[in-house]
Amino acid sequence: MPQNYDVIHFEALGEESLHLKEETIAAQEKGLLPADLRYLIVPDSLQEFTEKHPEEQLPPLSPLKPTPFSPKTI
Repeated sequence: MPQNYDVIHFEALGEESLHLKEETIAAQEKGLLPADLRYLIVPDSLQEFTEKHPEEQLPPLSPLKPTPFSPKTI
């Protein structure tokens, strides 16, 4: 059953995933993010996640790590 998350953090491993969770909770406690924010932190890539969960709709905000193929910014 789809969860319809507000944000999904992909490719979050180990300490990074813990850091994302801690920062999200801290931002919620400060009122910077909604208390009812539905977020998911996963080690999977976007492609792996969608293959495992084809029924899940991706949220408008899905942070991705840059790759060698990402456009360069100035």
